[in-house]
Amino acid sequence: MTKLMERLIGRLKRLPETQQDRYAAAYLAELDDDQRWEELFAQTTDEEWQKIASKARTEARNEESVPLEEFLGSNES
Repeated sequence: MTKLMERLIGRLKRLPETQQDRYAAAYLAELDDDQRWEELFAQTTDEEWQKIASKARTEARNEESVPLEEFLGSNES
């Protein structure tokens, strides 16, 4: 474990349990989200990346945007 992580855990241990649980839940949710995005990115083909890049360029020119989740939604299983 890194020194920074040990420092964080040391500080968390001093908090009341309800606060510890709140921080733990937030951190676990962040880890789950990171894992979900890593899996999505790993499954994305070169053709899909090109489609995403083309869409982003078009949106930038038109000053529009669509959330990436919506754009990739058709690819999720």
